[in-house]
Amino acid sequence: MDLNHVPVEQETDRELLRDIQDYGLKEIRVGFSSDILAILDDAEAKSSKIETLKDKLDKEIVLRLFAIGNSVRYGKLSAGSVHTFFDVVMRLGMTYTKVLIAALSIATLSHDPAYEAASARSFATSLMGRLLAQKMRLPEDDVRKVELGALFLEVGKLVIRLYHAAHPGIRAPSEFINRYHPYIGIALVEHMELLPEFLVEIISPHTFTFEEDAFSVAAIVDLAHSIVYESFKRHGKLVIASPLPDTDGYVTNTIGSLLEDQFTALGLGQYIEVIPLPSRRERLRARQPQDV
Repeated sequence: MDLNHVPVEQETDRELLRDIQDYGLKEIRVGFSSDILAILDDAEAKSSKIETLKDKLDKEIVLRLFAIGNSVRYGKLSAGSVHTFFDVVMRLGMTYTKVLIAALSIATLSHDPAYEAASARSFATSLMGRLLAQKMRLPEDDVRKVELGALFLEVGKLVIRLYHAAHPGIRAPSEFINRYHPYIGIALVEHMELLPEFLVEIISPHTFTFEEDAFSVAAIVDLAHSIVYESFKRHGKLVIASPLPDTDGYVTNTIGSLLEDQFTALGLGQYIEVIPLPSRRERLRARQPQDV
């Protein structure tokens, strides 16, 4: 990312921006090496080679990947449990696994509560974005772009938080952060290499964009981000209302229960609250006259 081309309010902004970028690219050490992404980028990589990747990753990341692979969305309802790292990668997909490793690595760089909450917001935006894209009946390729792009939409803000922690005497104003964090995010994505090119397009500053007769991928990410950001601002977590599985076993899976399960798989269960609503069946039953 060439910061000389970034439109700035004043040159002192560019100096601070450059200092933050240098810190992010030179000082931050994510929990994986570039050869891991290269192996996952190779469609012909042998299963044994993929299996060895689990020994090169932080154990916390490996555990979360297994939990995601075994979550309701992927395994519990139909495909059964996965027991090897190769099976996890095959179930999630190589591109998704690659981006998820990068996102989880950045999310675990700090255990500061504010940093953790900001990371949780990115994952919440990803899950909400996927849900919106599916309900809009987008092609699966676009659904995946929404899901993955949302993970990196605010990654620049995470880098700035790490920079603040390492430089206690420096504090970028909120206006600076809101204006320039996308450029820090772009620089980090480009530095990691082998990540999908569409991430940069989604992260880049843009207006709310439509296709010919629909929302663009970036617009759906923006919608998901607005929903999640407002909820976190009010409650410190994602709060939604949804039916949940009923005790009679008629309704076994709902949007609310799926989101709860996915948050738990990511190790972020404390960042979601589902307010139970009656299911359609329960509402119909409540309207029926009761025997005296």
